[in-house]
Amino acid sequence: MEAAAPRLDQWLWFARLVKTRGEAQALCAGGCVRLNGAAVGRGQRRVRIGDRIEVFRRSAWRFVTVRGFAAARLSAVAAVALYVESRPPLRLAPGDDLPSPEIAAVAALTGSAPGVSEIAVLSDFFD
Repeated sequence: MEAAAPRLDQWLWFARLVKTRGEAQALCAGGCVRLNGAAVGRGQRRVRIGDRIEVFRRSAWRFVTVRGFAAARLSAVAAVALYVESRPPLRLAPGDDLPSPEIAAVAALTGSAPGVSEIAVLSDFFD
């Protein structure tokens, strides 16, 4: 299971925290991923053992610490060995703060947090 340090978007996909690498890239671009407490604008940053990753997806924050790498996407059973949940997921209630002003604006207009396709459009619009 040892491999070279992958890009953040690859690692999120390999670890099965997202369904597709494109979704990982959109979440990174949309301000929904933090690496060691700092928001990442793109998924090209390299992940290291011990890095703390926070992912906002489906109205919830997940908090994980990187424990390993893989050379390819793993089965769901094997993927959990790549990380440890550093704290329980945090589900947002209506009215809670969203990860970026752009996402908060969409949530205010629509009544719900935007999906991956809306995040991708937002990140293209605000870049």
